[in-house]
Amino acid sequence: MKVLLLAKIKIAKMNQLSKHAVKALYLLSFSFVMTSCAKDIEVDDCQAYEWKYDGKEGVNSWSVCFSECAGSKQSPLDIKDATVQAGLSPLQFSFKESPVSIFYNGHTLEQEWEPGSKLTIGTNTFELAQFHFHTRSEHTISGKRYPMEIHFVHKQSTSSAIAVVGVMVETGAENAMIKLLSTDLPTEIDEEYKSNLPVILSGLMPANKGYFYYPGSLTTPPCSEVVSWYVLKNPIQASSKQINAIQQIISENNRPPQPLSGRTIVSTKD
Repeated sequence: MKVLLLAKIKIAKMNQLSKHAVKALYLLSFSFVMTSCAKDIEVDDCQAYEWKYDGKEGVNSWSVCFSECAGSKQSPLDIKDATVQAGLSPLQFSFKESPVSIFYNGHTLEQEWEPGSKLTIGTNTFELAQFHFHTRSEHTISGKRYPMEIHFVHKQSTSSAIAVVGVMVETGAENAMIKLLSTDLPTEIDEEYKSNLPVILSGLMPANKGYFYYPGSLTTPPCSEVVSWYVLKNPIQASSKQINAIQQIISENNRPPQPLSGRTIVSTKD
């Protein structure tokens, strides 16, 4: 009887320990599986390799030809358990209108931007180079995935640093700026639609620009870990018709959330 009681106590302690170890074991096994998947995939010629989101050239094969895609600071992330940090610099946008110049590059619809629009964060200033679409969203917020996400890519002329502002798009009212861009969406690779009608960035961003911040990477090859991510907390709206029209062209072009790998996600209070 005493032996049986000791055995039960031992099992209970093991179960308690296993609860604490499960999370760490899961993260370790996820990293191992991702590494193993990449090693098991053969790519005949990296010079001729054309990455995709699925199939043989899908996300699990990226690191075969782009080693940084297996790095420790990869994007996107599932944004949760963010630490509110007082004193984070606000995102200060200096918008300049630009004509419609949207093209399909085989992976996304991208709007090229004329020089002159600035993003200032503290003492750092970046210039908007382009924005593009992902359907569904690449980042998730506490596991929630939005039907679309827009990435505003800002670069510095004096360094390799990149600041990307991510804006979630939820289904709702028709968006006037997306309507302007989607008058005649290009459907063939390298096809471009141009119009002299001005695109106004304020129509593609929420009024409240509170954000989540973390250091990360490009979400497509070469997955360079040079990106400061500012994912806005508040979404904008677009109609289901508008979102579907974009998704029909670019399909589901979202990389799965990557391991946090010890990074801390911080957020503004609002």
